[in-house]
Amino acid sequence: MVVNIEKLERILIAKWAEFLDVRELMKLVEKHAKIHLSVDTLEVQRVTISRFELSEDGFLVWVESVVNLPNQTEKVNMTSECYLLTNGIFRHMQTI
Repeated sequence: MVVNIEKLERILIAKWAEFLDVRELMKLVEKHAKIHLSVDTLEVQRVTISRFELSEDGFLVWVESVVNLPNQTEKVNMTSECYLLTNGIFRHMQTI
């Protein structure tokens, strides 16, 4: 293979905010965090990408997030596993 997969992943993780729409990504995280936590409101504090694995028709992406729940002092750390297709569509798989 011509592409060094590990180096590509490091580059994509370091530069993700330059080619992904951060606002849309935060909306996606918020939507799935609400479903996962069974709440109507929450505040997404931070979003980062920790995995960008190349696959046959796109990328497996792990989106790490920190959310605040209403009337809670502790923050919740979450990971959403998504699939970024080559056409730019983000498909949510699961949130843990």
